[in-house]
Amino acid sequence: MDFGDDDEKRDDLIAAELGLTRDELDEAIWRIQENASDDELTYSFIIIFDPSTPAEILAKVEGLNRTDLSVHISVNTFDEPDPKDFS
Repeated sequence: MDFGDDDEKRDDLIAAELGLTRDELDEAIWRIQENASDDELTYSFIIIFDPSTPAEILAKVEGLNRTDLSVHISVNTFDEPDPKDFS
């Protein structure tokens, strides 16, 4: 997942996947980690929230594991639609 300098687009996609607004994601303290096999096949991405993230934001995160404040998002979250799929 390489967005180069386009963290804005990446963060918009992550916010949508988590059920948050972009402002809520910006207020949260988080990091992203790749969930991959030893041969570098990516299975998913893991968003890990810091415990200091406001509780009202954490409560809105769809699928959040409350034990470690993480959530897996699909490897397809960052895929661009293929225009020929819509023709």
